[in-house]
Amino acid sequence: VRLRDRAITAPNELHQSIQYGATGGGRRRRRRRRRRRRRRRRRRRRRRRRRRRRRRRRRRRRTRTRTRTRTRTRRI
Repeated sequence: VRLRDRAITAPNELHQSIQYGATGGGRRRRRRRRRRRRRRRRRRRRRRRRRRRRRRRRRRRRTRTRTRTRTRTRRI
C-alpha cells in the first residue's frame, strides 16, 4: 500500500507521510515544471577578427611551507 492512500494512524507516521506527500505537504515542491524552449533564429553577423596578444603565464611552483606548519601544530 502506498503511503499516500493509507490512513495515517501514528503521529510518527504522519510526519513520514508528509515527507512523501500523503497530505500534500511535500507534493508541491516535488513537481518539476518543464520550460518550453523557443527556438530563435539567429541572424548571421560578420565577425571582425581581432588580433589577440598571447600573454605567457608563469607557473608558480608551490612551496611546501604551508603543509609543514600545519602538521607541526597538529602534533602539539
